[in-house]
Amino acid sequence: MGQRTIDRLIVSTEKLISQVGTSGLRLNSVVSDANVGNAAAVNYHFKNKAGLIQATIEYRIPQIMHHRSGLAAVLSETPRGDAFHYQLLLILFPIFEIIRTQLPESYYGRMLQRLDVTNPDMVKTLTDRTRDLDLGFRSIMENARLQLEYLVGERRCAELSTFIIGAAAQAIGEIERDLCAGIKAGKLPPERVTEIMDYSLFQLLTFLVNGALQNAFSLPEQDFHRILSESRQRNSDIDGTSEFGIQF
Repeated sequence: MGQRTIDRLIVSTEKLISQVGTSGLRLNSVVSDANVGNAAAVNYHFKNKAGLIQATIEYRIPQIMHHRSGLAAVLSETPRGDAFHYQLLLILFPIFEIIRTQLPESYYGRMLQRLDVTNPDMVKTLTDRTRDLDLGFRSIMENARLQLEYLVGERRCAELSTFIIGAAAQAIGEIERDLCAGIKAGKLPPERVTEIMDYSLFQLLTFLVNGALQNAFSLPEQDFHRILSESRQRNSDIDGTSEFGIQF
């Protein structure tokens, strides 16, 4: 019962942050949306609003690690698998997979959009805590920074990092919103969701790399789709449940 209550409170928090941001989040609205029937549930499980928001940000990390594992294995066998665009893909692909598996009731992308990811303090909070819980993320972020710094220099690297994070968060939120609306309106057949999401991810990756480096994206689209297909196949061989009770 306790874990189910935690799950419902966090999922409702994701939804409400996606609508009003963290500053507009009200604990009574979370309790009402989660339908837990106990107004003290948030304080009991999370102590306060800050604890609830922190737990919500951390909630999907086990899923992110799971979805990234297959891709990391495929990239380890791919020529130049440590290239900058592949490091970005390791960050973006798990987020897209979380959205894909939650549609049409996904709010994760729009929650990320509403977080102030261009604020250095918010970015530090997000990345530091994620690094603590997910050691693979630490390596990816460091590799991406080193690759970008090598390509554009240290000063330009900091500017472009802010651009990439902000542009990615905005795009992911818009993509999720359009997909949810399309499915609920009956305009997007469920069997086409993966195809459309993969195309959207390829377009976003191309935009981010070209915007940062001002050059043509070097990954052929057919290779991109092959990598994602192989990654999902490897992930499908792994069954499990996260520490939060999320079914993979």
